[in-house]
Amino acid sequence: MKYFRLPLFIALLMSLLGLGWGCVKNEICLPSNNILSVEIYEITSDTTVAISSIDSLTLYIVGREDSILYNNSKKVETIEIPLSDSAVFLKIVAQINAATDTIYLNYTPFSVFRSTECGVVNRYQINEVMSTTNNLKAIYLQNKEINENEAINLSFFVDLE
Repeated sequence: MKYFRLPLFIALLMSLLGLGWGCVKNEICLPSNNILSVEIYEITSDTTVAISSIDSLTLYIVGREDSILYNNSKKVETIEIPLSDSAVFLKIVAQINAATDTIYLNYTPFSVFRSTECGVVNRYQINEVMSTTNNLKAIYLQNKEINENEAINLSFFVDLE
């Protein structure tokens, strides 16, 4: 009777392990998103707000080797700012048309376990955003977490007049 239980137990164990391995074999591992997405809105003279495009944008990150993100770019409607796993603070200089603003971004990278096959990825949470107010009049935090959803994280309200 003892000898009959052992093969049954081994067969049951192997089938359960087989089910566990079968669930992750066809999984698609999407790359991690480390891009902070920004939409630009213009405040017009009659105080209405509309999605806008900047005629001339130069944007760079202070202290980063690959710092220049936009170099006198024309008709910019959205901005993408890459974040780093090894930093928690960015100082970003934005020259919008003729005026220059500085944006201070404090964020936290954190690791998330996806699955056995995909492993661990980093995501980011925006803790605080501040800026000077030359052409950049306000920043609205729409989505604090930067992840694979690729949602808009910040809205910049600019005065282009």
